[in-house]
Amino acid sequence: MKKTVSLLLSALLIVTGAGCSGGNGQPVFDLSPILDTDDYPDKLYSSDESDAELLVFRAGDAYLTYSLDRKMAGWTRTYGDVPDEMKLNDGEFALITADIRRYSGGCSGFMGNPDIRKLKSFAKKTINEAAEYSGMETFEKGSEVRYEPLKYGEDYIIINFNSSVIVYRGGMLFGEYSTQIEAEAAMGLREIPDTSVEMERIGDYRLYVFRCGDKYLANCPRIGMNPCWTPYINSDFGNEPENFTLEDGEAAYIMHADIIKLNGGEAGYVNTPMITQTGGIEIVGYDILSDHMPPFWGEHKSVGEGDTVADWIERVDFSETCNAMFERFSGTWLIFFIDGKYYVYLDDYTNKQQIAVCESESEVEKVLKEHRQNGGSL
Repeated sequence: MKKTVSLLLSALLIVTGAGCSGGNGQPVFDLSPILDTDDYPDKLYSSDESDAELLVFRAGDAYLTYSLDRKMAGWTRTYGDVPDEMKLNDGEFALITADIRRYSGGCSGFMGNPDIRKLKSFAKKTINEAAEYSGMETFEKGSEVRYEPLKYGEDYIIINFNSSVIVYRGGMLFGEYSTQIEAEAAMGLREIPDTSVEMERIGDYRLYVFRCGDKYLANCPRIGMNPCWTPYINSDFGNEPENFTLEDGEAAYIMHADIIKLNGGEAGYVNTPMITQTGGIEIVGYDILSDHMPPFWGEHKSVGEGDTVADWIERVDFSETCNAMFERFSGTWLIFFIDGKYYVYLDDYTNKQQIAVCESESEVEKVLKEHRQNGGSL
């Protein structure tokens, strides 16, 4: 019986969208008064507060609120429209008292979002007054920009909102940027050496890194990124990682890399990853990297049936979309085609080292054949 009621309830929720939001974040309706249970998916909860004191900040068309009584909730967006008498200009702060109703849950995942029911007092605040009231954190170059205002200097506010990094100065919109790098440059915190480079923030994704001689290489396996191993680009457009180092021939897997996709510019970037932050760094063997490379000698193929079976070796050529291959015997070999040369490395499970730098594929073949003929010794 309980299972039947649950199935009927699920069907009702699908049809009605109970607990879900309509326009301006308003619920379609709440089923709890007509149900014999107070527990169902996407239930919308509410509670009333009288004379609640809220610091309010306008970001675009949204109003964000901060309550000293709800520090753990941080900054939360208002639920529904705000009264006309508390309308702010984009980038302004105000301190209000009001009777409110807070909403939690629902399919929108509300977290105590306040609905302003009756405004009782309203006073605009300066950036410094707002920062002091809320204990606002100070922004520094390279620190994470979050879904809450951060203060920089005397008159800058920076916030990550609606998939953009927005900067305010003196209570007015200063600029809206697709990446934090561009926002920091506009604030005078850094220089972008080539402003013609197109940037698109990808966000958190995994990354592979390899040190080839004195050059760091990176590969992001995300769809839409460059399939090749490209030079590692840090947030200052340099080649070295900012919080770790590798020895020549070492490889690393980065579980969390904040990535910006670069295109164009004087360097001619093509879907190249720029890495601004990293986390979860693990030194790995070449077998991990080889999972994302074609074999140097090619793959054995066959087609047909019976006496008509034809065998051949299908081999990928080094090209603009494939500049790294692997081979396996006595360990795992990696061959990188960088700047017109072939860099050959071997991981024999005790050491990772560069074996040769070759001028042609035939030289690479010779190195590998000689190694086989020598029984796996160099």
